[in-house]
Amino acid sequence: MFNKEKSQTDGIDDLLIERKAMKTRTLVNAIQVLMVIGAMAVAPAQMARYGFDGGPAKSTEGGNSIWKTGASLGAQIFYIPEMQRWFQIGGRLAYTHWNLNKEDVLKDITTPIAEPKSAGEMWNLEIMPAARFQSHVITSIFNAFGQVGIGWNMRKSNASVSGVLADGAQYIRSVRSETQASLAATIGGGLAIGYPDYLTLDIFPQYHLVFQNKTIPQYFTVNFGIMVGL
Repeated sequence: MFNKEKSQTDGIDDLLIERKAMKTRTLVNAIQVLMVIGAMAVAPAQMARYGFDGGPAKSTEGGNSIWKTGASLGAQIFYIPEMQRWFQIGGRLAYTHWNLNKEDVLKDITTPIAEPKSAGEMWNLEIMPAARFQSHVITSIFNAFGQVGIGWNMRKSNASVSGVLADGAQYIRSVRSETQASLAATIGGGLAIGYPDYLTLDIFPQYHLVFQNKTIPQYFTVNFGIMVGL
């Protein structure tokens, strides 16, 4: 009887989790559709800017030092209404990768083991519809901008420790293992050097939030890129 009630409770919990995940996916899809519609609405009288960027990435989740400073690579495209040069709408696709800080992982293992080894990595794939608000001073090559986005993040991480116990048995422990797709958001800003209608060098730090079920992993990137006008 007890097992039957427990099974029913687990089933209800699974259903609630699935409904929550479905709502999140629906929200992300709705936002992305609205962003695309907004871009199409201003399409008749606009120019486009596209480019590539990259830079260092630092995981800041709870002060966690399990990951070394990583690297991020991205590509982005924005559409600019002809009569509203300060506003751009588009998006960014980015891949970010971190390697494991092996020394810090081994330091937290309390079990006495010989020949300790650790291995692991973490990566993110980010699809981020975004809006950019940028100054457009024709007589200056320096223009400031802010950028915000909300979209989708695919994250995968794994980290493990292995060694040999005193009795000769093999010791293997998984420190981190997860694969998850989640709602995400970015906020940042920076400086565009050059001529916005033609070519600029963009320098922009960004703060990234990933809204997982129980935690909100965060990371910080500093990006250097080139944007070209069409």
